[in-house]
Amino acid sequence: MNLINTSLSNQDIKSLLEKHLYNVNFSLNFIRFEFDTLSLTQDLDKKSFHSNLLFLNCSLNKSFFDYNNVNLECPSFKLKTFKNKKYIYLKFKNKLFRIKEFNQNDDLRNIWINLFKTNSSSYVLSIDTDNYNNLFLLTDYSPKILDYNNKKINLDIKSVYSPNQFNFLLNFFK
Repeated sequence: MNLINTSLSNQDIKSLLEKHLYNVNFSLNFIRFEFDTLSLTQDLDKKSFHSNLLFLNCSLNKSFFDYNNVNLECPSFKLKTFKNKKYIYLKFKNKLFRIKEFNQNDDLRNIWINLFKTNSSSYVLSIDTDNYNNLFLLTDYSPKILDYNNKKINLDIKSVYSPNQFNFLLNFFK
């Protein structure tokens, strides 16, 4: 949990994990389980804990929070120089997003956790039909479809991400 939030106590971590784990299966060599990331994010948000559960499988890798890490399936942090200044970028496939100017004291884990300020809300979002599956893959959330026309789907969203954040996620991480 320290990889997704920096201010949780051990007791908070234990109760949150127990509440959001399901389908736990034990075998001789491993433990398999499923995790409800959407409800965990909502619970963290209600308690005013900033978190980022996007690409959870990636952020659990040791090298995820290293600069210039190469993993084709995961976003990575890159340092790039522009006009004699270094900047931190988020890279995914062939896309780059500049996050901020580099500072020696930057902690990539904190940058990742605070990349998306979450706030539970409800709204209607219109997206291209080909983005619907991406929405579910990125956020582990399948919103209610209100209607469909002209290759656009109107969705009833109840989420921790704002409409702008959803659009960024869908465009950057596809």
